[in-house]
Amino acid sequence: MTLARWPNNGWAEFSKMIESGPAPWRNHVSEKLGAFAYDSDRPTRWLRAPAVWLQGYWCFDYWSSEAIRIQNIDTNEHRITLAKQHHYGLGSGNSGARRFFAVNLLEELDQPGEYFIDRDSGELFFWPPSSLRGARVVLSTLTQPVVALRNASYVTLRGLTVEACGGNGIEIKGGQNDSIVACRVRNTGMDGVVVDGGTHHRVVACDIFDTGTAGLKIGGGDRKTLTPSGHEAVNNHIHNVSRRQRTHAYHVHLDGVGVRLAHNLLNDGPHQAIGLTGNDHLIEFNEIHHTGMETDDCGSFYMGRNPSERGSVLRYNFWHHIGSTRSHGSCAFYFDDGAGGRQRLAIFSIRPPVEVLAPSSRTATMTIPCATLSLSNAPSLSAAPRGMTNCGKNT
Repeated sequence: MTLARWPNNGWAEFSKMIESGPAPWRNHVSEKLGAFAYDSDRPTRWLRAPAVWLQGYWCFDYWSSEAIRIQNIDTNEHRITLAKQHHYGLGSGNSGARRFFAVNLLEELDQPGEYFIDRDSGELFFWPPSSLRGARVVLSTLTQPVVALRNASYVTLRGLTVEACGGNGIEIKGGQNDSIVACRVRNTGMDGVVVDGGTHHRVVACDIFDTGTAGLKIGGGDRKTLTPSGHEAVNNHIHNVSRRQRTHAYHVHLDGVGVRLAHNLLNDGPHQAIGLTGNDHLIEFNEIHHTGMETDDCGSFYMGRNPSERGSVLRYNFWHHIGSTRSHGSCAFYFDDGAGGRQRLAIFSIRPPVEVLAPSSRTATMTIPCATLSLSNAPSLSAAPRGMTNCGKNT
């Protein structure tokens, strides 16, 4: 189900920025709140709404989405002022119009499948998509994990359906040799599954989908000693993630040392599919498609901004139908500022290129044996020497 919104599909746009607010990335200092001019008369309907939130790409129309509440609507000037400053400032990134949609408005509850929550009265207004006869309707206020293992060992969760929560579905923290096997995790407000620390935990043959933020976060080990975690995520289907947080909420995020991600199917998401931090991870035999579908200047795989993250191997993965139609350029692999250092890739992909913005030291190496069938005019490999300027002088 969807919070009542406008427009019902896609985005509204604005092209005239009245006040950007602070923009530290371009050394612009301001105490003012961001404001923009709108064209449609639609916001006139929201004047009596107790709280109007706008989800938008406010500065860079690529990779920085945020939900911000409206402070004021000036119908005479056709101006909306936001209640919070956006980190990058409004409208000052790439050229072109900016996108947004309004959410949780009773005034916009106008089609089946939408709902509105009146947080003052505690009432729910719901337009069901079909008859409720025999239906099961769930409203969850649970913000804690549905299932949590804390410093537990040798526990197996098998064949469970975990769903309908405001927080994470399943969390494992500490312990060793725990397994999540053949479980279905869906309709979570936050992440589907989180594995944080411990050793030799496994997530196997699970379906994780319709999450509010990430699908699976898995990490452990000791980066100071490069002691591996021994964690594995194998043979999972993770799809339709990032319903609430549109960017940087990955299908899978690897952290720490020595996590193996293998034989998974990752598909359908607005931004990047795999995020990597840490060392000595292994990513192999996965299929990834239809990611980055509403963003740009991103990769289906992403790492960067830390030259010490070395030693990971990506091999024998199948990447296809990656990226949106927006202008800047999306790719299968994105090695951002400062990435580098003996990353090894063996790639088979259809269409998406590899973008390297970073080798971070003069001795860093990146070996890329590549079998690529290109179905567009986009280059298979592009690089830019940004390590020197963006991550400090090399030593």
